[in-house]
Amino acid sequence: MSKLVLFGFILVALLAVLLGSGYFATQQVDALYREALDVDAATQALRSDEMLQRATTLRNDLQKEGAWEALFTDEQMNGWLADDMVRNHPDLLPAEVTDPRVTISPEAITLYFRYQGESFSTVLSVSFDVYLAEENVIGLRLDSARAGALPVPMSQVIEYIQEAAVAMELKIEWKQSDGDPVALITIPPQRDDGNQLLRIEQLRLDEGKIYIAGRIDPTAANRSAGESGHVQPYPLDQSAARVNNQRRSPSLARTSVTRPVSRLPAKSMTHSSSD
Repeated sequence: MSKLVLFGFILVALLAVLLGSGYFATQQVDALYREALDVDAATQALRSDEMLQRATTLRNDLQKEGAWEALFTDEQMNGWLADDMVRNHPDLLPAEVTDPRVTISPEAITLYFRYQGESFSTVLSVSFDVYLAEENVIGLRLDSARAGALPVPMSQVIEYIQEAAVAMELKIEWKQSDGDPVALITIPPQRDDGNQLLRIEQLRLDEGKIYIAGRIDPTAANRSAGESGHVQPYPLDQSAARVNNQRRSPSLARTSVTRPVSRLPAKSMTHSSSD
């Protein structure tokens, strides 16, 4: 056998191994996602009801002046995704996307879902940090996007977030910190009726939960005597509090985010949804 033929066989074998390894990597399923899926229907329905009750309470609190706060767990979110969304909002997701779930830690939120294409299926996951950069400005620092265990281009995630912000008519600005893309999304303080101001003053991640708080103030034209009190901070676990105090994200908004994301796709960098 000539050396050229032998080299060809070796090259083909290596290519087959690489392709096989890549496909195998896309079929890996995170243990946390498996755990979130492995919950019986009755428990999911109960957690879905809890999620809806807390969402209703928050909506009612946002209709009146004064302090408001809300705490949601990833179990309640997953209950809603598995139960109420499937029954009452079946068209909310594309047909190729099923079984969405979330996990929350003090460092990040991870979104999982199954993707079924015409000739390819996998579990996609996106991890991102969430923090309050300043009042009414929510920061999303994208950490990773994977198909199974295989990294996928972050540009697709950035494009999706950009389009979602535009559809919701929210101002979005892209920055970069230590190579990570950061979306700064501004929630308009002015309410629809023009008589109240929505203020978001706290946003914290804890183990398995997310806490958000603020207040509703009257506008200057409708301000009455006295001021609404601020919400007392949610008592995070001590370990989570230490993580939040040391997190890279809040300081990112003050110092380390100093330039546009030059490497992000042009589509996502050329406009703001507020324009």
